[in-house]
Amino acid sequence: MSAAFPAIPPEGPLEPMRARRDALESAATDLDRSLAGASASPAWRDGVRTALGTVTEAVLAHLAEVDSERGIPASVTAAEPRLSGPASRLDEEHPVLTEQLDAVRRTVDDSQVSAHDVQAAGAGLVALLRIHVQHANDLLYDAMESELGGSD
Repeated sequence: MSAAFPAIPPEGPLEPMRARRDALESAATDLDRSLAGASASPAWRDGVRTALGTVTEAVLAHLAEVDSERGIPASVTAAEPRLSGPASRLDEEHPVLTEQLDAVRRTVDDSQVSAHDVQAAGAGLVALLRIHVQHANDLLYDAMESELGGSD
């Protein structure tokens, strides 16, 4: 067993990353809920806009952490070069997430766009967020599995 990924208790060094992951998942769920009650009402759009603000905060916090030199993908690939492909995929998803976030914001802010179209755009963002979180979970699992000797 190498020293790169020691056993980490729940309150260990990965706790801030877990908290950000949970914030992304929670924000995606809140946005999904706000989209579910689609209507032409300005109050509905305000609710979606509020949920979108929470998603924006969670995404920006996530990007600030992972895009740093000490971010999780960089530290994982430094210890396990074979995981550079999945780590790169995560990095490539970031611009897609931010573009979709901006597109949904524009859609919500345009009163000429139907509630159905706002709902569809928002649902696409929710799906991207959930896929991204799953890819990050997969990368961390593979890294921990390697550390514990569970892979080749």
